[in-house]
Amino acid sequence: MDGFRLVKLLAKTAKIAVGLARNAARENDSDTVSNGTLTFTRINNGTAYSVKCFLKTTDPSVTSVTVPAEYKGVPIKAVGASSFFGSDYLKTVVIADGVEEIQVDAFGFCPSLEEVRLPQSIRRVYESAFRECPLLPAETVMTCLCHSPDITRPFREPFFGFNKFDWNTALREDVFVLALKYHSFSELGSKRTAEEILRRDPIKYLRLMERADFFSDEERLNGYIDDSVQNNTPEITAWLLEYKNRTFGFNGGGNFEL
Repeated sequence: MDGFRLVKLLAKTAKIAVGLARNAARENDSDTVSNGTLTFTRINNGTAYSVKCFLKTTDPSVTSVTVPAEYKGVPIKAVGASSFFGSDYLKTVVIADGVEEIQVDAFGFCPSLEEVRLPQSIRRVYESAFRECPLLPAETVMTCLCHSPDITRPFREPFFGFNKFDWNTALREDVFVLALKYHSFSELGSKRTAEEILRRDPIKYLRLMERADFFSDEERLNGYIDDSVQNNTPEITAWLLEYKNRTFGFNGGGNFEL
């Protein structure tokens, strides 16, 4: 190879290298980039990414998703709003440690979603995050509830449609107790089940209500006792009166007769 051709080849190689470097720099500086599976959008003044699904959520190939801790050296801090909304075939989600937020409607209306591995780094789970995901296990629900910025919101939105309650497991009872405590258990799709358990095992239901601090207010407790007397439910009345005696003593109030 003569000197001219060598110089020309070196110049071409250098030009290609400069172009690749510019493209890499452009990608690093871009607000939104993709790896063909996930789309990464800059947040926190460009210091981190949120992610969403790059493919159409109706694509049958979207059955599992792994959200990494970083992309090209930039940390991933959030699963973005509506990022996997309506993914009909999505069954499994694995979120790497380092991700801190699951935003509004992130996994809403994913009817096949049955496994979500959440990292300890999760700090916030926003409303509607798992709306209409009926196959979610109770463990996932409890983890999300513990990291909601407003404990009442998950019951009104994120888990609407979560109605696969199994009353033989203590963990699902824990979910129900939280729902009772914040007066929104019907939004969990559990109102029908609550009515059933009240009919089938009223004492168990009362104990769950006790755990949820339903009877901590004496005036409200008196109201429950009055209702049970009027409804002619002596078993419930007896339990409530025993609870009142144990907690407050009989200091008057209410019109109680067994």
